[in-house]
Amino acid sequence: MQTPDPPGTDLIPRIPQTLHEFSLNDRLLHPLPEADQAIRDLGRDPVQGALLHGTRIFRRSPPHLLGIRAEPPGETFTGREQQLLAGLQAIQQAGGGRYTLLGLGMHPVLSGETGIANSQCLHIRVRYRTEEEGQEMYRKILALLPYLVAVSAASPFVEGRLEPAADNRLLRIRGVMQQTPELSGGTGEGSTPNPASLVHRPAPGCLEIRALDEQECIHADLAVVAFLSALLRHPDPGIDRDAGEISGLLGTAIQYGTSRLQPELERLIEGARGTATRDERRFLPVMARRIEQGSLAEVLRDRSLNGEPLADLLSDLAFCLKTNLPYGMVG
Repeated sequence: MQTPDPPGTDLIPRIPQTLHEFSLNDRLLHPLPEADQAIRDLGRDPVQGALLHGTRIFRRSPPHLLGIRAEPPGETFTGREQQLLAGLQAIQQAGGGRYTLLGLGMHPVLSGETGIANSQCLHIRVRYRTEEEGQEMYRKILALLPYLVAVSAASPFVEGRLEPAADNRLLRIRGVMQQTPELSGGTGEGSTPNPASLVHRPAPGCLEIRALDEQECIHADLAVVAFLSALLRHPDPGIDRDAGEISGLLGTAIQYGTSRLQPELERLIEGARGTATRDERRFLPVMARRIEQGSLAEVLRDRSLNGEPLADLLSDLAFCLKTNLPYGMVG
């Protein structure tokens, strides 16, 4: 027997819009700067991008990255997932199957590109109806940001090396932003830990989250978004913090992933289960596993420290994206 949706879920805005970034690679998972050629292989103009199978596929910067979003966006997470998978399959078949796609927050072996230049981000846009609702949503997302960063940390490798931080992408971007504030790309309201992490756009009335690492597959990406969506519906997730506390927690999440935020994350997943729709509940087990066993960065770190070659780890991650099976949940 299906559990009904919580009261009032028919009144909330439609599910957040998402944009996903994946790297193009050869079969040895070396990055290929061929985003334009991949779009040509799809029979489309690289300048305009490719609109097919309900997805928009377009080049990003640097040229080994492709972006993909559902267009028009599906009204359910399950429907969105099917759209995005159709687009990914088209890319994987382009050029006679010569492209291997990879997620993660940074390309793990790309040399000479750090910070903004080596960044694969899960972009999330949350719409609101009124400015009052937008202000409330902004405060809630800002307080949730450290916990979202913790569960989505997925960039432990830089130029082929295992680094101390779980989220090296955000660590490096924050450093660049501190040195060159004009690159922030927008401003938030009040004092924010990093203006690039959460941007308020009054037109078209949305909040854009840029802080989160790309995950290993579409299902894991949408699990992060479903977790957020359910928590935004919660009347009081119990994470009210001032800007200084949020900044400190964000630093902890970047460095350690989930390991030092376990009690709060466990409360949040319980809260999300209570407010999630049927559609969202399908994705929450991925978040529960991340909270219990660690973010993708933490799991990859453990395997690396146990002596597993990076090439083997990346091969597993490419398989996750191809099959849409979250890491550690295969089989």
